[in-house]
Amino acid sequence: TRWAPMHARRPACKELRERVARRPAAVAALLCALVFGCAVLVFLAVRAERLDDYGSLYVSEHVWAHSVSSMDALHVALADSQVTALEGDVLLDNEGVAIMAHPPDRVSDLTLADFLRSIVGTGKHIKLDIKELPALESALVLLNELMPRLHPHKQRVWLNADILPCVGARGEALDPDIFIQRSRSSCPACQLSLGWKVSVVSGVAYTAADMERMERILTAHALPCETVVLALSARVLALDPSVLADLLARRSGCRALIWTGTGEPPLRVQTYNMLRRVLHERRVLHAVGFDVKLARSAIGGVFADFLVSFASLSRTLLGDWSPW
Repeated sequence: TRWAPMHARRPACKELRERVARRPAAVAALLCALVFGCAVLVFLAVRAERLDDYGSLYVSEHVWAHSVSSMDALHVALADSQVTALEGDVLLDNEGVAIMAHPPDRVSDLTLADFLRSIVGTGKHIKLDIKELPALESALVLLNELMPRLHPHKQRVWLNADILPCVGARGEALDPDIFIQRSRSSCPACQLSLGWKVSVVSGVAYTAADMERMERILTAHALPCETVVLALSARVLALDPSVLADLLARRSGCRALIWTGTGEPPLRVQTYNMLRRVLHERRVLHAVGFDVKLARSAIGGVFADFLVSFASLSRTLLGDWSPW
């Protein structure tokens, strides 16, 4: 998630100040929670964390450049020989041109056309995170034009979208039927990455019903599990990882990618270990990949979790302002 420019954030800051002025008791409660949280942070930080090994772990074959939403970011990613795949969000600007930008931004110096054409022939793979259906149409037109030039270099393309809503999520999910039908008919060589619209500060876990709805969509569109990757938030999944384990146990061949978003605080190693342990015990770890940013230290991990918890409490008391 990219922060909006300062001039775009001023109305939101003014609104937040007004909310604070109207709710002094809530602000006092947040300050108390902050002090208490810092004390807990100091206490827990002395606990050492390490990576545990639970059998085979699918390790991504790619080194990703995430949130490529500017010309500068594109040039850096293309110049880095270690980067094997580039990912970015796609939406339309105010003039209807497909650009690489993260909502709510509608301004970028990098168009989708420039993004794709710059990568052709480099051998690097592409993942487009589609944020709205009109942007999908623009992407499919460009991909139809460029696919014959991507294939000789064995460059793969993933189309990602949040097609199902979860409780507590901000924004609307894309229509699953339209996204899947248009993607498959216009770009059959593209691989699909399907996820849920979530908020990492909502405190709401994925449910068995969420998994069943995704399964019904896969069945309705006759999508073989081997051709689809299910994308799940690490922090949301950590609230109840058994639901994913149940789905993977039911549908042999399904794959999942567990992620942390750009700009999201890093994940505690303890949380990462817990997810791996549960999936290993259910014998589905081999079908799961991790694209997560881990905290570099125990104190950093605890502090990151505290930030998320504080944002969740603030959201409850003051309304939705968190960028995650």
